[in-house]
Amino acid sequence: MIVCNYSERPAQALTIAFVDRGLGLHALLLLGVSIILIQPTLFNNYPDLKPWLLLIVGMLVIGTIPALLLIWDRTNGFMMRLCGRVIGGADAWHEAMSLYRKQPGMLCIAYFFSAGSAIFNVLAIHFMMLTVGSMPTVSESIAVAPLVILANTIPVTPGGVGIAEGASAGLYALVGQAGGANGMLLTRFFIVLHALFGLPFFLTKKRHLVQNDL
Repeated sequence: MIVCNYSERPAQALTIAFVDRGLGLHALLLLGVSIILIQPTLFNNYPDLKPWLLLIVGMLVIGTIPALLLIWDRTNGFMMRLCGRVIGGADAWHEAMSLYRKQPGMLCIAYFFSAGSAIFNVLAIHFMMLTVGSMPTVSESIAVAPLVILANTIPVTPGGVGIAEGASAGLYALVGQAGGANGMLLTRFFIVLHALFGLPFFLTKKRHLVQNDL
């Protein structure tokens, strides 16, 4: 969402990409936490799910505090130096934060689309579970699917293959639903099929770039 010259400022581009991924993760965690307010009876109905929901709450709090410290003028200098040690450098973080401060509307739009993506992915898993014959409620999927998506990001296997299926089977079992692994496999197929719609545009763009190079 933020415009910058990637070829001239790779560190800044890397920092902005890192922040954008953080927005997506925060939106996903917020969606998972929202179910506690929407359906608090999940704690009582599925006590084995409670520790996992509390894990999401803890991750959301831990992820929100650094963001607030980056915004607060008294602490943002320290946070930028600290984050700079991890990725990009302090100067890149300072430039990236300056861009976000100048374009708060674009930042809000970026978060809005991140939230929309999180909702889409959760609903995709939910409807794929229904397709394989399981019968989770939307509330149950909002509680479980964000955890499955997080498991899919664990860098153990390429693309989280096998990890997400195992997590889906185990987590959906906590709410009394079988078929979690099959539901996640079908979700992967759905995502790949959905992505193929962009293939003609990718090939057209690639052909155009090759012709320009010639």
